[in-house]
Amino acid sequence: MAEPHVRQVLLSPQWDGYDGTFGGKVIAELAAAAQCAEGFDLLSLTTEFLGAARPGAAVVEVLPRHVGRVSASVVVALRQGHDRARATAKLARVDGRCAAALGADLRGVRPPEELAPFEPAYWHLPHCRLLDLRLVDHSSRGLERRTRVWLRLDAAAPEVAELDHAGRVAVLVDAVPPALFFDERAPAFVPTLDLSLHLRPGIALPEDGWCLAEGRLVWATEDFCLEDVTLYARTGEVLAQGRQNRRIIHTSDL
Repeated sequence: MAEPHVRQVLLSPQWDGYDGTFGGKVIAELAAAAQCAEGFDLLSLTTEFLGAARPGAAVVEVLPRHVGRVSASVVVALRQGHDRARATAKLARVDGRCAAALGADLRGVRPPEELAPFEPAYWHLPHCRLLDLRLVDHSSRGLERRTRVWLRLDAAAPEVAELDHAGRVAVLVDAVPPALFFDERAPAFVPTLDLSLHLRPGIALPEDGWCLAEGRLVWATEDFCLEDVTLYARTGEVLAQGRQNRRIIHTSDL
């Protein structure tokens, strides 16, 4: 068994979200640390949140559990006094060309340049200034909720420039507006409890930064929900997928 090693990170207040550092940024730090096996691609990262990470210094502990010929498994944790988030990463040596991939038909989807900036109710939070959102559409049919939105990061911001590919994908997936915010009785916040991120290897984010995200509410109760997000390039090629459990906090709970 390999020995754990640690790395020091600094969480900028520019990444502040609801009650602590934005979850996508925390996942980005875990993903960066998990990529510790040379020659391996990060395929997935499953993160559980155990407490709010605050701006300032933090320690990320990395423990390779298995490094084989074709795959590897790594456990990572972000600590500020105690564990704030833990994750398990799966890596693999991916050498073959793409043989099949999920795609989206973007015919009829208006490009982001034709849409006005979209600002959800929580857009006053600091990390939102690092993002640009353009709402394509939202649909509600019975209990079903779906949302499509163009989004990109502010590539000129130093806080974004320091993110690697996996980190940028993590932030984009977690930044998709939750479908419940479009309901008449919208919650105040829906913080992430856990998030499973799956990345497609060998494909980069678009040069102009714009990605199309489709969010789908799988189920919801009064206090918890499960959501899926698929991230696409302008060409309709899939980039990543995420699934997360969220806690639902209403204004009356604050």
